[in-house]
Amino acid sequence: MLLMPLAATSRCFLIFPVVLALVMGIACGGSSGPPAGSISVSMTEFAFTPKDINAPAGKVVFFLTNAGQTPHDMVVLDSSGKALARSELVQPGNESVFTIDNLPAGTYAVVCDVQGHREAGMVGTLTVT
Repeated sequence: MLLMPLAATSRCFLIFPVVLALVMGIACGGSSGPPAGSISVSMTEFAFTPKDINAPAGKVVFFLTNAGQTPHDMVVLDSSGKALARSELVQPGNESVFTIDNLPAGTYAVVCDVQGHREAGMVGTLTVT
């Protein structure tokens, strides 16, 4: 029979719940939902919902949900078509927080920059006031 010292046994009992909580968080998605004050945007083939987004000037936080079957991103373009900000590529079923600091008032195009998605109609408008 293998006996472990009492201190080692106590550490196992302390570590096990922490490991279990981490594993359950990962297995269950681990998302705590959208951050307070963020703008929720769903991405599917081939649309942003909502398509027309309103935001206050300054720091803008988006909570992106990919409810589609392919990866998507969100790119904010100025009136000349220059990319001002770009989210990470969000895999199907995943969520991402996308933050733009100091966005001035104006009207911007929102597009998915994955090849062919913009052309398929994955576009929208961001109005910042």
